[in-house]
Amino acid sequence: MKLDKIFEIFGDILDLNKDNFNLDTKPSDFDEWDSVATVNIIIALEDEFGVKFKLEDIQQLKKIKDFVELLERYQK
Repeated sequence: MKLDKIFEIFGDILDLNKDNFNLDTKPSDFDEWDSVATVNIIIALEDEFGVKFKLEDIQQLKKIKDFVELLERYQK
């Protein structure tokens, strides 16, 4: 899994440069990152990496690092 691709997805959805993101980035860091953007990010990550997240896992996502760790668990 490429971290750069994950940042690219966040950047595309939030309409921001992917260089604005790091593993500790969270929704409160950007006005653009609202609940609709979160849903779009989840859908884009599922499509890109061929996974389907469970609702209980999604509810635990607080920052980009959490998305990365969740993807790693689902790809094993």
